Amino acid sequence: MQNIQLWNGRKINKFFIGKIIMINRIIDNFDLLEYKMYFKDIKEFERMEDRFFAVERYFGDIVGMNVDYVEFCPNNEPPLKNEIIPWLWVIHPEWKKEILNYANTDLREIIDEYEENLK
Repeated sequence: MQNIQLWNGRKINKFFIGKIIMINRIIDNFDLLEYKMYFKDIKEFERMEDRFFAVERYFGDIVGMNVDYVEFCPNNEPPLKNEIIPWLWVIHPEWKKEILNYANTDLREIIDEYEENLK
């Protein structure tokens, strides 16, 4: 694993930093946001439906389900951070650790419940 030493002596994984930077860029520049994601490209696809319904329950219909892909359907233009972050978790559950840095209380509860059901 490749780590970066921080000014305070703490070491942090450089891939973690990269994802944090990427999420920041997505929040700041909506042109970088993936509005459509094919099922074949989604990690943990077998549980994607669980994430979809959990996000729908708390955040409304911000994710559209199609035959072979999902799409981001925010209720606001431009999309709010509280719409973008749950969407990113639906399509990138492997970013969970980084997404938790941005998640509001509802999304944290959803992710915790999701993780608990994995056990």
